Amino acid sequence: EQHTNYHNNKTSEAYFNAEDIPVAIAEGYHKAEYTWDADDHQLSEKYYGTDGNLTECSEGYASFLREYDPNGNLVREVYYDANDRITDVKT
Repeated sequence: EQHTNYHNNKTSEAYFNAEDIPVAIAEGYHKAEYTWDADDHQLSEKYYGTDGNLTECSEGYASFLREYDPNGNLVREVYYDANDRITDVKT
């Protein structure tokens, strides 16, 4: 299941089995939510488990936030774990 905004940016995606039961995919989450600004820059991403709580994806974070300068350049990107603490990304 996938939803998009009026600019056709993905705002959420969720995965279910044939019986419509929530399932986690190989990347470690059931649902992802995304936010965008008016210039189509991605501002955030959050991952949720089948229980509805934040969960860490296979890269070791549960969410991230991005900030851009007035010219649209990425100036800050911060990753958080499932407990909303700043974390490193696995590469």
